[in-house]
Amino acid sequence: MSLLDMARDLTGTGFSHTPTETITRAMASPDFPLILSDVANKCLLQSFEKAASEATFWPFVRTSSVRDFKTVHRYRLGEMPALIPLEEGKEVQGGSLTEGQESYQIGRFARMLEITQVALINDDLNLFTQIRNWGYACARLMRGFW
Repeated sequence: MSLLDMARDLTGTGFSHTPTETITRAMASPDFPLILSDVANKCLLQSFEKAASEATFWPFVRTSSVRDFKTVHRYRLGEMPALIPLEEGKEVQGGSLTEGQESYQIGRFARMLEITQVALINDDLNLFTQIRNWGYACARLMRGFW
């Protein structure tokens, strides 16, 4: 369903008005901008979650939460020393562990797209109904850190 079709349903105008009149009436309604925003947010979230679930690095990472934007330091043990054959009558040799540290800082990323009344009216190709594809841009940003 196109945005124009949603506007027609909301206003009950059907095809008796021009697209410009229909969109103008819908935008004057207190509901349509909210519905449009809600639909856009849900579509973006779904596409982001789908793209993020397809990422190949999940088996190798651990997620954690942070409380603020300060630099975070995470500590880890290194790899276990390689096991070596134990020959009959010989003593077990000792090994050692190493440690490491990773530091990171979370950030905020955003981009606002203004969808105007004119853009909605001129959207004869129903491009705004493909808004779910925009969520992939967020997932690409996340992949850029790997």
